[in-house]
Amino acid sequence: MNLTNQKIPIYIFLLTVLINNLYASTTILNTDTILNTDTILNTDTILNTDTTFENIKNNEYFESEIEKFADDSMKIDIVNKKVYLYGNAKIIYKTTTITAGYIEIDWNQNTIYATTIKDSLNNDINLPILTEDNDSFKAKSIRYNFKTKKCYIKNISTKEGEGFILGKIVKKTEDDILYFRKGDYTTCDADKPHYSIRANKIKIIPGKKIITGPAYLTFFNIPTPLIFPFGF
Repeated sequence: MNLTNQKIPIYIFLLTVLINNLYASTTILNTDTILNTDTILNTDTILNTDTTFENIKNNEYFESEIEKFADDSMKIDIVNKKVYLYGNAKIIYKTTTITAGYIEIDWNQNTIYATTIKDSLNNDINLPILTEDNDSFKAKSIRYNFKTKKCYIKNISTKEGEGFILGKIVKKTEDDILYFRKGDYTTCDADKPHYSIRANKIKIIPGKKIITGPAYLTFFNIPTPLIFPFGF
């Protein structure tokens, strides 16, 4: 075998090694490009839930930040845009304060839902109390819309003048007028009043007047024949 024929296998071997090295380098560079975690998995941009939540809370829904307090715990649900407050819960928004055993803030609906919690004997405790400016009332449950300032209340008790107004279902409008369905007016301060004037519909303009349809007198929750055609 001459010298030229001996060199051919050597050239082929060196060329194969060179091609393999070039292929390996290209593969490594492509891997670095595809798996660039700084670009694709930029957690500061995609997964920064604190920043996202702050933007939702402060800019997108409410004019001012809501102050939140709870004795037991506070749970923030980023996905559903809700906050849950447990145990002597309290929120403050501008001139409105709500306290209750349990409060739920819904950023999608711009609402606050407040209700009681149960004690060891299954009794309702920590009744919700809503205070707005100088007016306040307590209830079994309160659903308040901070955007419209409308409020839906169940089992309300509020002081009006020298007496108290109690209602099963109440709607509060943005101008603070209260519409009662099945309401009682009484000057008795017991949890279960000994007497009252009851009407199916009551309208209250705070600090000004109380308007009712036909009403009747009750003693110990028992209706009497004494009927009032209307109240004003």
